[in-house]
Amino acid sequence: MGIGEYYNKLDGFLVDRASEAVKAWNWTTGRTRADLANLVLATGVGAFWYSGLDFPLTYPHLSILTLATLPVVKTNWGMDNRENELKEDVKDLRSEYLKDAHKFLGVGSFLSGSGLFCIPLLDLDVPKSSYGFSMGFNLIGISSYIMRADIQKPRKDCVRRGLEKVGEWVGNYGKRNQPQTVEISSRGREIFNEDRNYSEVLTN
Repeated sequence: MGIGEYYNKLDGFLVDRASEAVKAWNWTTGRTRADLANLVLATGVGAFWYSGLDFPLTYPHLSILTLATLPVVKTNWGMDNRENELKEDVKDLRSEYLKDAHKFLGVGSFLSGSGLFCIPLLDLDVPKSSYGFSMGFNLIGISSYIMRADIQKPRKDCVRRGLEKVGEWVGNYGKRNQPQTVEISSRGREIFNEDRNYSEVLTN
């Protein structure tokens, strides 16, 4: 088995785990894949700025990086909107192209994050806050894998769905305990009237 096959297995494993995370996120919050990916991406940018506090010379680069993430955020939402409108087993060519781009971005980010993680371990005169650069790249990689996960349509969060379910149970229980009206046929009414007339005759 070559390196490429090992990589494909690892890549497929990570995409499957990302799909599970998106599914759990959607079930809990009702929000979409892009919402989770953009949240992770924003957290990664925040990690960059945290480390940048000890490296003032990086401020211009971090500003450019922050601005560069804005089109990515918009593109992620666009991917979700297009795929949500598609029928089952139909793929959007533009989204598939963007997923390929996310594949390379994810790998590159993980490699960069792993490399930067090793720098403070070499006992160089580097502040420990530089770990934030490593975390930032790794979070960008995670965000890219999330965008390659299976799409989940937006829905209500688990709390609202639970409250609606409880409301349905309470409503159904109340209906079961209401007095039931019985429809009497015309023949039944005749028999009832005959019995009542007979009772009145006996009483008199």
